[in-house]
Amino acid sequence: MEAEFNVKNALKVFNVITESGEQGPGGYSHEGITAKAEYDGYTVSMTDGRVTLYIYFHNKHKFEFDRDEDLERFINQLERLGK
Repeated sequence: MEAEFNVKNALKVFNVITESGEQGPGGYSHEGITAKAEYDGYTVSMTDGRVTLYIYFHNKHKFEFDRDEDLERFINQLERLGK
């Protein structure tokens, strides 16, 4: 499933969340996903509490998750928000 992941779409979703979401202590939240930019300005992260996505400089990325089903659901939600 990770092979089907689109970093550019995820960055678009990051912008949607930070522009439309509610700001809280952990970042901006919108439709169950919390997004924040790290202090270095080159790393952004998004999480739904089960899956965390880190996007680094040059669009490198890493997922942290326990179950494949959670990853699939998270990626589908990102695709939906990016439309």
